[in-house]
Amino acid sequence: MKAKLEVHEHWYLSGVLGRRLVHSHAGGNLPHRHAGTGPAKFTIDKDEWFRATGLRGGGRKKFTPLPSGEQLPIRELEDWQRSFEIIVAEPSPSSDSKHGASKGPGISPAVRMILGFGMTATVRKLQ
Repeated sequence: MKAKLEVHEHWYLSGVLGRRLVHSHAGGNLPHRHAGTGPAKFTIDKDEWFRATGLRGGGRKKFTPLPSGEQLPIRELEDWQRSFEIIVAEPSPSSDSKHGASKGPGISPAVRMILGFGMTATVRKLQ
């Protein structure tokens, strides 16, 4: 049985505008880029998103039996495109006692980078 090819997208600059390239190809399910494009951005499955964040969102992955869209040579990602670091610090005291010191988006931006771009995260506690 032939493997299904995951549809994904890349962004690139065209003049002063950003453009989107949507396609599928062999190896397209792994983190990669093409000359002149950013890293592959994958659809985040809504069930995975909910399990990881407890939030609604995401979609359903799409697959094609044959390559679709423009076909370009695959380029390896640079090291800075493969991983990122999360630095955890003690919360600062808050003058807003009703809401406490915890504010912000929580883990959803990190999960979006992990599931959407296939990146890995290293967590470090700030001393």
